[in-house]
Amino acid sequence: MSNRINLRLQPSATQPSLRSILRAVNSVTELTLEQGQLHARFASGICCPVFVAGESRIGPRLTLLKIRASDTRSGSRLVVLVNFGPGVRNVDPDEFRRLRMWLRLSPNNHSLASNT
Repeated sequence: MSNRINLRLQPSATQPSLRSILRAVNSVTELTLEQGQLHARFASGICCPVFVAGESRIGPRLTLLKIRASDTRSGSRLVVLVNFGPGVRNVDPDEFRRLRMWLRLSPNNHSLASNT
């Protein structure tokens, strides 16, 4: 199994109520994990390393990630990851599962393990 995770968010695959949140200019369109560092790609095309805040909530069908860019003083952003089944998901189920495993088991994310 590869250590790389590439999770693309697909706003068109979600319910209309979530589409507007996921299509905003500053919304996250992709999360990539490589060599233990999570990167976020935004709708504007910018890609930067991010940290996951301890206030994030990880669940099997709905995960709310609060991320913050590591090189700026800007505030955190909320990333909504949904997998309620066909027609109500914005992520690939396998990559979503791998990301959740990394979030729970990585020593860098020890504060998230208690939030599950």
